[in-house]
Amino acid sequence: MKLLLILAMLTLHTRASLYSQSRVTIELKNTTLSNVLKTIEQKTSYRFAYSNEVVPFKNLVSIDVKNAEISDVMVKLLEKLPLTFNVIKNIVVISANDKLNADNLSKALQIQGIVTDDQNIPLPGVNVKSQKHPSITAVTDSKGQFQITLPEPTDVLIFSYIGYHIQEQVYSFLIIPGGNPISIYFNLI
Repeated sequence: MKLLLILAMLTLHTRASLYSQSRVTIELKNTTLSNVLKTIEQKTSYRFAYSNEVVPFKNLVSIDVKNAEISDVMVKLLEKLPLTFNVIKNIVVISANDKLNADNLSKALQIQGIVTDDQNIPLPGVNVKSQKHPSITAVTDSKGQFQITLPEPTDVLIFSYIGYHIQEQVYSFLIIPGGNPISIYFNLI
């Protein structure tokens, strides 16, 4: 009987401990996003997964929540940042929020192009990346062709390829609603 009572108490203690670790109380003002994530990790059993290129760690944020679920904390923390999250067990995955809302959809720009070398030979496998939105990328196919959709008409495309210097090209386009994709030609030197 005593053994049963001890097991019941341990089970209740474990559940209470797990419950307290799933709730977050945190008050931080004008601190880096990195510091907030570290504090949450110290106070809970949650861990964060993210790409260093996507998460703006040096952005200053403020947060004040008491006994809140992790999802509520993350919504409040990321509300002014172009990020989204998913909670999988005790892992919080942070990623770029690339979903275009109705306002951005009218501004979205589809670009198609061909990347060649200095002798106009198409280059397959060239990485093409948006500077403003690093998670938006494309890779040229066997004919050197690529297609990328940018959420804004002004951006810098970054072209990188093994054996070549990384090159940046600034583009600014006039958006014609319902227009055809814009074609560009780029030579890697």
